[in-house]
Amino acid sequence: MRAHPVLHPTRVEVPEHGHASASLSLVLTGAFRERRSEATRDCGPLDVLFKPPGLPHASATGAWATRTITLSLDPSTLPAELAGARRAIQTTGGPVATGLLEVARTLADASEDPVCGAVVDSVLAELVRHARAGRAEVAEERSTAPERMADAARRLARGASVRSAAEVAGMHPVSFARAFQRRSGLTPSVYRRRRLVARAAAAIPGAEGRLAAVAHDVGFADQAHMTRAFRAETGLPPGAYRSLVAELFRGA
Repeated sequence: MRAHPVLHPTRVEVPEHGHASASLSLVLTGAFRERRSEATRDCGPLDVLFKPPGLPHASATGAWATRTITLSLDPSTLPAELAGARRAIQTTGGPVATGLLEVARTLADASEDPVCGAVVDSVLAELVRHARAGRAEVAEERSTAPERMADAARRLARGASVRSAAEVAGMHPVSFARAFQRRSGLTPSVYRRRRLVARAAAAIPGAEGRLAAVAHDVGFADQAHMTRAFRAETGLPPGAYRSLVAELFRGA
């Protein structure tokens, strides 16, 4: 395993290519769009992206520099479900992001690549669980209205209440919560918090001392609310996250 911070410059397009090793990346700042055989997906702060060996993909960054922590993984060390995967796995926040932030903290403190085998093993086990749930989500979508659920998810991500999102989906809040959890593996409340924290992570590194303003702009009740949610999702308070990014990319 090799872990390293990667700075992706603004407005750069990388043509389709593949890698001999599997890779696992955590986005810290910025965003990029990646085109794969199965989909084109946007990737932003606190998104985790696993790509199996040889997966063809192309990417493009936008107006902001993108900073990631990327791990190159020996395919022979991967769980069978990941070593044999033919698609990328993308998720936001939660235990996977928290584990990779632990790797990042070790990297920031060490002069050599960190030895974080147990942490990475835990992250990969969580990705296996996510991959298995993803297959169930595909089956679930065949029997629901994915467009309305997607609209409801977007509303939650902007900070709307569960009741408001349920109205968009045309469902009773209780039925909506059950259907949403079957599809995503998360309750609507956890999904809402996770997306708000991701939006906060996008703004925090450049916010200097204005964390209260970030909390307000993102949709939290106040700075204390943002701090509790941020710590729950990443294991770090917002200020420590900002310091970690600065240390990893000092001079970049």
